[in-house]
Amino acid sequence: MASRGWIRLYRKIQECAFLWDSTDEPFDRRSAWIDLLLLANHEDKRMNFGGKGITVSSGQRITSMRILADRWHWSREKVRRYLDSLAAEGMIIRESDEHKTLVTIVNYEVYQSYCATDDATNESTDEPQTSHTRATLEPQTSINKNDKNDKNEKNDKEGTTTPIPYQEIVELYNSICVSFPMVKNLSKARKAAIGARYKHYDLNDFRLLFQKAEESDFLKGNNKNNWSANFDWLIRDTNMPKVLEGLYENKQKKSSNETANKLSEAYEMMRAWAEE
Repeated sequence: MASRGWIRLYRKIQECAFLWDSTDEPFDRRSAWIDLLLLANHEDKRMNFGGKGITVSSGQRITSMRILADRWHWSREKVRRYLDSLAAEGMIIRESDEHKTLVTIVNYEVYQSYCATDDATNESTDEPQTSHTRATLEPQTSINKNDKNDKNEKNDKEGTTTPIPYQEIVELYNSICVSFPMVKNLSKARKAAIGARYKHYDLNDFRLLFQKAEESDFLKGNNKNNWSANFDWLIRDTNMPKVLEGLYENKQKKSSNETANKLSEAYEMMRAWAEE
């Protein structure tokens, strides 16, 4: 049985009733996982849900236990157990309320990045094998003429290059985010994600990211789903700016920051008035 190589799945496969809508043959775990990958958005989309506008990011899908149960010909309880198992393995993040279930595919951008760099060819020779750990499911990055991550370099304004401090970023995370799972393996997938973020952020931004995460009760699991973040979630392109912007700060700290900002504004107004 071949263990290497890529195939591409066209989303139109979901329209094939012979394969996808057989009511007498429930999905197995593999089919359900492939279906989740096919259902996930390949780009951010703005949509109306319950009369409110929300953004569903790349790698996410809004659905429900009922919809998935009907789709996979399972009971709702079996769907719930299956999604819980995927979440426990670090393959998805599931956020549910009484109206909907938001499924986020962990490292979805890594899955998609390979096809994006290989559109000009019909075959690939150096494809990655999948490394499956409890913390995350990470396809290893492929090596081709378009893959510049292995150069470990970042272009600066003068056109020269500087090394991307992969190990230093991981060590920052492990030393600051002591409440989160430790990163023990700096895989190619993680290097690819770090490299992509390092195009727009520097080492100080990563330090601030980890500090804000460690200070956030929500990200450490104090939420209704008892979900907690990890290194891979924090450095996702859709999550890193949200953490840096303070969207996950504790309410008390947000209130203190707002008060401090108002006092600072008042002080500046008084100083300007005194100078006049």
